[in-house]
Amino acid sequence: MKKRCADSLQIAAMLLSVFVAVPGIAAKHAPASPLEDELRTRYKPVRMGYGGAGLTVVEPGTVLVLQKGGILAVPPSSLVIAPGTYKDGEIHPPNALLRAALGDNTRLLTAGEKVYVSKISVNLKSDKVALTIIECDTCNGAEFSSYKAEVVFQFPKGYVDTADAAKIQQTIGEVLAFDIGTGETQTAQDQTGQPPPAQPPAPPSIEIGQTVDQVQAAFGPPDRLVNLGSKLIYVYQDRKVTFVDGKVTEVK
Repeated sequence: MKKRCADSLQIAAMLLSVFVAVPGIAAKHAPASPLEDELRTRYKPVRMGYGGAGLTVVEPGTVLVLQKGGILAVPPSSLVIAPGTYKDGEIHPPNALLRAALGDNTRLLTAGEKVYVSKISVNLKSDKVALTIIECDTCNGAEFSSYKAEVVFQFPKGYVDTADAAKIQQTIGEVLAFDIGTGETQTAQDQTGQPPPAQPPAPPSIEIGQTVDQVQAAFGPPDRLVNLGSKLIYVYQDRKVTFVDGKVTEVK
């Protein structure tokens, strides 16, 4: 009985390998949809290659940060990927048969891990957008950790055919957000698809204990000055600063 189950799983794995690999080959010859091209512009795919140290990054792509954990990942050499499906705000794991066929050589990606996008595909008929991702080992402070996974975003019927890339990107961002804080990010865009706005400099402030020179350096000379000997009051248009023995003791 055990041997029969093992044989069944092996056959299932072989069939799944063919099922996954063949569409990928056919996709190379299929013309990409305009939405697919736009998403590739927003999410620059990484280019990987094999060198002396194994699988390495030939050309970096957009770095993304996982916002949700529980995505099943497989080794980079695996022919089978068990996609997780994002629908109704949740990651739905692959079916039990596929997980069993993959065996124990898998791991669950966790929220906060950084990944590259290696492939993007759009299926207008089934209203699905799929992103294949691969761990960014240098971003995560690890070596040779290049497990890969696939996230399939399931949209309502007829939605993908009419939605623009920005709307699709908003949904993708619920799972895979741009890593704005890293130098490896190739596409510094927020969830609307536009570059993040420049942050204005913080306005100057007055802290208790600052000296007269520090206040004047930040705000300039006062509009009016009240000298009470050891107590000095600087009056500005929108505030009044009191110094005692040359240091700020009160700000109104």
